[in-house]
Parts: sequence; structure tokens; C-alpha cells
Amino acid sequence: MSKPKVKMPYNLSPRIQWLYDYYYAGAKRKWNNEFNAFTTGTKWDVIFDESSFYIVPEVYSFFNTFNLSFNQAAVVIDTPKDFYNQSLVERKAWFIKEAMVNRLPKEILPGDLIAGGRFNLQASMCLSKKEAGKRARELMGKKGLRNRVLEFHDRGFGNCGATCGNGVVEPPETCDDNCPTVCNDNDACTTDALSGQANECNVRCTSTPITACSMTSDGCCPANCNSLNDADCQPVCPNGVVEAGEKCDGNCPTSCDDGNACTANTLIGSAAQCTAECTYSTISQCSMTSDGCCPSGCTSINDVDCDSSGLIGDPCTSGGECVSGACLDEANTGWSGGYCTAACGDPALNPTECGSGAHCAAYDAESGYGFCFRDCANNNSCRTPYYQCFDWDGDGTRSECAPVASVMRQTARLIRSSSVMPENICVRKICSRFIGSEPIAETARGL
Repeated sequence: MSKPKVKMPYNLSPRIQWLYDYYYAGAKRKWNNEFNAFTTGTKWDVIFDESSFYIVPEVYSFFNTFNLSFNQAAVVIDTPKDFYNQSLVERKAWFIKEAMVNRLPKEILPGDLIAGGRFNLQASMCLSKKEAGKRARELMGKKGLRNRVLEFHDRGFGNCGATCGNGVVEPPETCDDNCPTVCNDNDACTTDALSGQANECNVRCTSTPITACSMTSDGCCPANCNSLNDADCQPVCPNGVVEAGEKCDGNCPTSCDDGNACTANTLIGSAAQCTAECTYSTISQCSMTSDGCCPSGCTSINDVDCDSSGLIGDPCTSGGECVSGACLDEANTGWSGGYCTAACGDPALNPTECGSGAHCAAYDAESGYGFCFRDCANNNSCRTPYYQCFDWDGDGTRSECAPVASVMRQTARLIRSSSVMPENICVRKICSRFIGSEPIAETARGL
């Protein structure tokens, strides 16, 4: 395998190329940024300031070595006779200037002075004998700063790093001699997990919120769930979901109208309790005060909203739509679209009782009743295809607009209205047309 090539810079100016080569010369350079120490030459002089390194407990063992080494390697700068008569600030200023300007070797490159090259200065602290003694007591005395900071480190603090097993939780430890063995935050809506090792002081409990709804009970009703999709949730009003015991939730009606004038609309319950609902009751009372409804059984005579304009044979849904007040409605009789009719007596005695365009048919002498049917000459006079023109009652006289045979067999009941004919009266010929040979008396009792 060929050795990978390092991408090299190109088109560098002569100066930049020289600096590039000089930098990468590494140890071949005349200097490598080593310390240059300078001392006042006194026996008590301090060059190395160990207090700057107290944060690094790893170097505590070398403090004495560093102090002696710098003093031995330092170049002596003779100080003026009145040097120690000056303030400490003035002493340091003079000493560092003398070292930098007149004693420190300099490396000047073509057009550049490298700041830091040969400028790594370790200079005397310029202390008097008295000041040096005081400093030594403050740092290295029995209760000096060195021992106090060392104790701080020994207790597991500072820059020495965490020590697992010392009973002190130090970053990045999560526990130390008190590591959990099980995890339970007593919250049913979290999944608790134990991770890490006690002998590494990194055991931790993590609690993950449960967000999935479940119909298997786990004691938790997550925030986004409800009683319809989580076994542990109870119905809540409001939460936008219609649950057990509620009629509405977030969609509660504020008014009721089913669009049917013949029902009374009522709003009951409370939206705040999710029990609001509409109830509709059928209006059955006839009224001469307009409410838009003509109740079943009412006519224009007793209800102002009834349009009793239906003539014999016209379609109807209730007697209120017929002039006669009687309707063979489809729901009860099977007569398609309903059929306006009326009870009538002996046609021989009153042949015009049913009015123009109609006649009394299926007259039963025993009961004294018949029914009014529309006259017809052919099918065009009837509401085809469900009604045709034929001799429906079979009396051999006039034809009637009457249901075709298939419709006639759909029901064995005829509408009875106390306002039209007495109750439990069966017109013999009409009953026989519906039920064939069933006895008339039994038919009458069954109606």
C-alpha cells in the first residue's frame, strides 16, 4: 500500500514560506520556548510561585524541587543599593524591565519579532528577607495555605478528579457509596430504568414519561389519553371527547332546532358538566295560535297551521291534510303516499255525500258505513302506478281509484278516527278486500 500524501501548501510568499519551514523545524530550532529564570541573588529569594499551582495536586510533590531548581538555574541581576527601600511594586517593575530589556535573549526573524520566543520569563518576586519569611509561614506553616488546600483535595474536591469510593459525590459521579439498586420515582406515568455500575460511581435512575395510551391497566393515564383509549383514564369534562356519562364535550349545543315544526325542541343539561342535549317531543295538541305545525288528527277547523285542502283520493300523511279530516296514511295502511278519504253512509240515501268527483264505495249495510273513493273513467284519472281505475269494491256499479292488488295486501288495518267513524267498526267489503275469507267479526275485533 502506498504511503498517503500530505497535502502541501503552494504559492506561498518567500516570507511565509520561511516562517512555515522554521515553525516545522521543531527541535532543530535554537530555542523551544523554555523558561529563563532571573534572581536577585539573595538566599531568601523566591522565583517559583507555587500558589499558582495549588489547583493541580499532581505537582505538590515537586514544589520543593521547583523552588530549588529555579534558584540554581537563575541568572543573577545585581540590584541597586536602595532596592529594598522601594515599594514591592517598584522593585518588581525595575527588575522585570532589566530582565526583558538587557538580559533576556531575543530571536529576531527577518521582518518579525516572535513574542513568546525567549520571552517565557521566570523572574524573582523581589521580596525582602522579612517579606519572604512571612510568605513562607503563610504558605508552608502548619496551618499554611499549602496544607489547607491539600486537605481540600484529599477530601475529594478540587482539581484532583473524582475518587470513587470516598463517600463524596464528585463530578462526573452520580453516586458514591450511596448508589441506588432499584429505581422508583413513585410516578405511575414514568418508566424507571437503572443504568451504570456502583463500583464506577455512575449509577443513575432515568424516568421516561409514558405517552402511549393503553387499554391494559398500568396505573397511568397519560396527558394525551382519555377513557376511550386508556384503561386508567376517567371521564373528564371538558377534554373534547364524549365519554361515558357525557352527552357532549366541546361540542355541546347552545340551542335546539331539528327543522321539524311539529316537534317541541328543548335544551336540557349543562355544557359545563357535558350533559347538554336536545330533546324533541311530538306536538299533538291542535292550536289556533300559529306554530308552523299541523299535528296529526288536526284540521283547519281546530288548528290554524293545517292546510286541509286534500280532496278524496289526494295523497296525505295525516288527516289534517285532508278536507275530510281522514287519511289512509302509508305508514299504517300501506297505501302509497296516503289516501284522503271519509266515512260515508248509504249512497242510495245520500249519493253526493262524498262530494264532487267521489262516491261512497264498499258500503256495509250491517255497520251502516262505507268509504269515500275518487271517481275515475280510466287509469289516467288515478295516481299511477300505485293506483288504478277498477271496480275495487266489486259492486258492479262504478269504478274507483284504488290501490293495485300488491299494495292492498300490504296491510290489514284501516285508519279509524273517532271524528270520522265509530271505533271498532269494520266495513265489511273493505275488510274482505284486505283479508279475504277471514270472518268479519274477528276482523272488526282486531282493528
